[in-house]
Amino acid sequence: MSKNLSIIQTVMKVLRIITKIVYIVCIVGAIISAISTGFAIAAYFGAKTFFDITIDGKTLEVIMLEETGMDIVTAIGYSAAGVVMSCASVITSKLACNYFDQEIEDGTPFTYAGADLLKKVAIRSFIISIVAVAIAAIAVAIITMGKETNIKIDGDISIFSPLAMWLVSVIFRYGAEVREQNSNKML
Repeated sequence: MSKNLSIIQTVMKVLRIITKIVYIVCIVGAIISAISTGFAIAAYFGAKTFFDITIDGKTLEVIMLEETGMDIVTAIGYSAAGVVMSCASVITSKLACNYFDQEIEDGTPFTYAGADLLKKVAIRSFIISIVAVAIAAIAVAIITMGKETNIKIDGDISIFSPLAMWLVSVIFRYGAEVREQNSNKML
């Protein structure tokens, strides 16, 4: 293995570890968002929840309203949007994990299969981010029943990350072509 390929593989292994950490954090975020959504819905329907904890004679729900201007319906909307966006991040980070696993197994990023997989990750992550923002916005609109709130769905829709991944996949495909040409010349 060349020195440069060894460096690339080391970077890929580090990126795989980081991506797996992100994947786990996203799962935890989705679970926490789902739990908080459940508690907020329960509180909305009158169940005793942590929103009823009293501090200095005020419930957490009252404190939340006074400090943030957020009522229980807005809290439900935010946490439901958090579930959707966290689930989207779980999916995209898992796609990235799959790419890094495959690349490390191949021993080089310069394969047709690896380039195709990276291109698919780019396209899917872009589509997933758009769909997640749309679903979160629809969920918030349904939950708030048209009530005006200050909820902003700040989805991570970016054309630049998927575009960069696609461009890198083209470079990796070119590397696979050069590699194939060099191996054919040796025969």
